[in-house]
Amino acid sequence: MKELNEILDALDLTLDTAGAVLEDGKVDLGDLKHGLTLINNYKVFTGAVEGAKEAWPEIKDLDQADAIAIGVRVYGSLKKLVDIVKAAKALDSNEDAK
Repeated sequence: MKELNEILDALDLTLDTAGAVLEDGKVDLGDLKHGLTLINNYKVFTGAVEGAKEAWPEIKDLDQADAIAIGVRVYGSLKKLVDIVKAAKALDSNEDAK
């Protein structure tokens, strides 16, 4: 379960950063700080990559409670992704209107 959570931590950090970039409705140099957040948290990504091989076998051994916990995290990540896509489309629509 540890490796699966590390992968989801990296995914969530990426999605949270993308959401922060799009939060103000524009992408500009002010968003570099968000890139720095990713760099400063590189250990989250290295942990996810290093544990990836072990994560897939973990899936088949999940008990019901762990499977539900992972499912809840994946659902939350997918919801974030949908919100980011909507924000990006809105940003693109704003650019087209100019």
